[in-house]
Amino acid sequence: MLLVSPDKMAAYGVDITFAIRNARFYPSADGVCIRIFSLDKEMEIIEQVAETETIHGQNDSYFNEKLSLNFRFEKLQRFRAIIYVLNASTKAVMGSMGSADFDLSMMFACGGRLSLPISSPLSTITLEITGKVPDYYSQFLRLRFSGSHIHSPDGLPLQLYFILSIPAEDRTNGIHSVSHYSF
Repeated sequence: MLLVSPDKMAAYGVDITFAIRNARFYPSADGVCIRIFSLDKEMEIIEQVAETETIHGQNDSYFNEKLSLNFRFEKLQRFRAIIYVLNASTKAVMGSMGSADFDLSMMFACGGRLSLPISSPLSTITLEITGKVPDYYSQFLRLRFSGSHIHSPDGLPLQLYFILSIPAEDRTNGIHSVSHYSF
């Protein structure tokens, strides 16, 4: 088994974008923004890591502000996105439409896109979260396994295999396994 130490893993820079669909507003509040907070293992807020720009009067909003951060797939990285409603004239926060928690590794396991429903008093909103690895971070690792002078005791057939795994905080991530090398 080949083990790669977590402290020697490269972090990938990722850009996370946000959009909301089907938002409904009260007459006095027609602006919306999203604040993103990092979470600890107990799902408690650690700190605010980003805030989108405010968009006024649009039921479907795509935010230009991105959350740029380092992603390490062996670490658990959870976030909470809270959608705030703002008054158009005073720019004061009037309340929250709701919140959703997400995990970066789950987002990438789902193809880099999550659609999370959020129930608000006026409607059910969909929060869309999309992650992308910029081209300059597109790195890969090429491994070659070989063996020589491999023989079986007692003349039994050999069936070799390898497992590539990465030990993480509370779990081991199986990356790839190949078997059926028969000799």
